[in-house]
Amino acid sequence: MTQYMQWANGNTELDRLRGSVLPEFVQAEKARDSTFNGVVQIKMKIDELDDKTESIRKDIEMMDNNISKLIADREAKLGGQVGKLSQNVDELSRTLVKESSILANHEESLKSEQNASNKLTSKRDEAAAVENELKDRKKELDDIKSSLDLLAYEEGQLETLQKVKGVITKLITVKDMSTMTALEVAAGGKLFNVVVDNENTGKQLLQNGDLRRRVTLIPLNKIQSHVVPIRVQQAATRLVGEYNAELALLLVGYDEEVKNAMTYVFGSTFVCQVLMQQRRLDFKEEDRT
Repeated sequence: MTQYMQWANGNTELDRLRGSVLPEFVQAEKARDSTFNGVVQIKMKIDELDDKTESIRKDIEMMDNNISKLIADREAKLGGQVGKLSQNVDELSRTLVKESSILANHEESLKSEQNASNKLTSKRDEAAAVENELKDRKKELDDIKSSLDLLAYEEGQLETLQKVKGVITKLITVKDMSTMTALEVAAGGKLFNVVVDNENTGKQLLQNGDLRRRVTLIPLNKIQSHVVPIRVQQAATRLVGEYNAELALLLVGYDEEVKNAMTYVFGSTFVCQVLMQQRRLDFKEEDRT
């Protein structure tokens, strides 16, 4: 009896447990089935993703190959282009050097031409100044010659006297005709002075010579002549160069007996080739005095 009661109680408890556990079991089975289906779907998606990944990997590999090929092609093309560009750069560099040299030569030539033009302008101005000065001097000489038109007759009369040497213009010979105008300017009115042997002859000439014009006489025994010292002549040569400034006395020929008169007329004057040299000598003389 006791065992039966235990069995009955056990069945009752089992039925109670079945009644309480069964819904949960059913729900658990459903959950299991649902989870299984989810796992299957996930696996299918994973397989699908694996397929896509493999396809993408192949695409990437193909792209890598294409990129490598493109890089190789580009490097090959660029290598040729770089070589060509390098040749062009070398050619342009040589051309640039050549053109730069030509430009430098042109600039140097232009500078030389400008300097030459400036020098030419300076020389023209200098020549114009010399020409104007010579015109003034010639006018002065023409005035003197005009005032002494009657001297030719008087000179002929004077030369009949044994002690009258003559007019300076008749007593000299010009060694270089290109210096004639300069010598006329240097001597000035002294060219028409009359040279006599002494003051007594000069006095007789003035009293009895029947001169129509006033005449300046140069008595050889009384005239005080002055020659530029040798050291000054050498200094002038150093200053403006040899033959650029010569003593006027050295440019004329004359008889020895009238040397004092010629020294008086020409011994203290330099004849310069150009006006600028004369100005340099004048400036040096001013410094010295």
